[in-house]
Amino acid sequence: MRRLDTEPALVAFTALPSAKALAAGMRCRPVAETVADSWGALNDGGHPRPKYVQGMIPVGLEKDKHDAVPAAWDARG
Repeated sequence: MRRLDTEPALVAFTALPSAKALAAGMRCRPVAETVADSWGALNDGGHPRPKYVQGMIPVGLEKDKHDAVPAAWDARG
């Protein structure tokens, strides 16, 4: 598993100072608020749901295949 604190792009991103953003009127939002808004945006249909990726390999089924699994289970009798 990769450690986030060793990824150069993430280290640089988290090391950026926020003074200019705060001076411009931006604010730090509570994590719960950010997560709730992000989840809402993903579920309102306006954004495609991203595939879960483990390393470089997409994980999971396409929606039509995912939806077919319970139907096949129910149809087995």
